[in-house]
Amino acid sequence: MNKKNETIIIIEDHPLYASAIESSIREIYPDCEVLLYEKIQGVENQNFDGRHIKFILMDLILPDSDGYSGVERIISKFMNYPVAIISGRTEANVLRKVRALGVVAFIPKTLSFSQMTIALRKLFADGSYFMPNLDSHAHVDAELLSPAEDRVMQCLLLGFGNKQIAFELSLAESTVKSHLAKIFSKLGVTSRSQALIRYSQARE
Repeated sequence: MNKKNETIIIIEDHPLYASAIESSIREIYPDCEVLLYEKIQGVENQNFDGRHIKFILMDLILPDSDGYSGVERIISKFMNYPVAIISGRTEANVLRKVRALGVVAFIPKTLSFSQMTIALRKLFADGSYFMPNLDSHAHVDAELLSPAEDRVMQCLLLGFGNKQIAFELSLAESTVKSHLAKIFSKLGVTSRSQALIRYSQARE
């Protein structure tokens, strides 16, 4: 894949997920052009002539589609571009349906950042990727976190920085950093945004 001359489109309305997916792409191809859209219509209205679109990565649930209809619209409009689904819906019937529609990949949002990067790397190399045993990649169990770690995560949800968390919970800033390191390890992530995504999934 020529990093500088190819484009990957992401259709995702949740900023944290969009950022995590883009970060995974950047880990693989730092110079690849990445275009972000929150709605199907935003992509449908674009003219991509002159761009080499390698993949369209999209969520199933978006503001202007009810799931499968969005996939059908994108595949119908852009028949020459391979479409991959990145979704929190991992039921077997969902996987069967999107495969029947013609998508080239299905990647669960429940993956950690490193797992997501590995899945995307395989997709980009092979042109297709369907993770086996999707049911084994269930949402992370929030009970893995200690009560103290859970309180730190609640502060992260409010957008607090380390100093604010330390003040709010009457902790030393070094203790906050220690809690965060343990949280990242337990959730299998490497950043605050990834931790927030995984934590939110566990609360769904």
